[in-house]
Amino acid sequence: MIEEQARVVERHGDRIRVEVERQSTCGQCSARHGCGTEVLSRYLGRRSVRLELDDTTGAEPGDRVVLGIAEAALVSGSAAVYLAPLAALAAAGLAGETLAGEPGAILGGLAGLVAGLFWLRRHGQRLARDQRLMPVVLRRLPDREAPLQFHSTS
Repeated sequence: MIEEQARVVERHGDRIRVEVERQSTCGQCSARHGCGTEVLSRYLGRRSVRLELDDTTGAEPGDRVVLGIAEAALVSGSAAVYLAPLAALAAAGLAGETLAGEPGAILGGLAGLVAGLFWLRRHGQRLARDQRLMPVVLRRLPDREAPLQFHSTS
């Protein structure tokens, strides 16, 4: 189970809305000065994600909670995001090259990338409704002012 802390923003009955700040591990990486991810995070800034989840901890607005998501869900989601468009680009590029040489490879690769991104969008919409892949509230932190800490547990 991968854990991350969030802040409760609203409560509606048995459901809470939490805000999770997207984190980057760039500060801990030795290649941070030569990496495109670090450059993007510097210019795009930190953005937060809001989620609405079932809650049995009794957390109130302002409380910090620990969310958990299954490792398998994170790995399969990451594989879909990174591999599907790349595989579609490569397959369509090879098919285009076979049919029409270099111009076909270029056009086929672009068409494959676009098709892979469209597939990913539809696939993501289906997965967004799958409750097994949603994060769950594991526990409420005792101190409202607890610092955010992120880690993975086995």
